[in-house]
Amino acid sequence: MYKFAYDDINQLIELIESYGDTINSTRDLYIGNISLQLSDTMRILTIVSVILLPLTLITGIYGMNGLDLTKLNEMPQGFIIVILTMVLIIILLLFFFKRKQWLFIKEEKEEQLK
Repeated sequence: MYKFAYDDINQLIELIESYGDTINSTRDLYIGNISLQLSDTMRILTIVSVILLPLTLITGIYGMNGLDLTKLNEMPQGFIIVILTMVLIIILLLFFFKRKQWLFIKEEKEEQLK
């Protein structure tokens, strides 16, 4: 009689340990998923920072000359060159990030699934 109770108790203990392992595995999966989402968010923020950093540097250096925005029709050629350079930097960085597959990943995956 005691042997049957002992076997039942052992089965219950093993069942509880199995449930504990399942809960731990589910929690680890959830934490991993949140970590991936955070990693994706940090990747996007880093890309935005990398794009804006050279533009901020150029505008900071060029802005020291004190451009008068009230006379836009008398705009110097240097201003146009700086604007074109900034647009070129943005295009090159976006092309670089797309080629490395750090940007526009979800859109391409959706197109491949269709």
